[in-house]
Amino acid sequence: MTINSNEALDLNGGNPEPGNTLCYTISLNNSGDEATGTVSVKDDIPPFVENFRLLSIPSGAIDSSTAAGAGANDTGFLDVSGISVAAGGSEPITSFATRIRKRRA
Repeated sequence: MTINSNEALDLNGGNPEPGNTLCYTISLNNSGDEATGTVSVKDDIPPFVENFRLLSIPSGAIDSSTAAGAGANDTGFLDVSGISVAAGGSEPITSFATRIRKRRA
């Protein structure tokens, strides 16, 4: 089982800049010959973003994520559990969006 974390996509187009919205997708890949049991993915949201929101999770998965004020950076904590991946399969487990923080003057 491997985790494939795609680069963030800037939904505003062009280069990422303060105020732009980034969309992240994380996928689990199972190269084994048996389905996984239930798997969890947990991660702190980076410190340079705000407005963390989960966009999608697999059917049957459980979202226990928390928004601003949580996680090591106080910007949110991703917590999705109950994920199953078929043998030889790939499951896009979550998609979430954040906005790059504007610099404070």
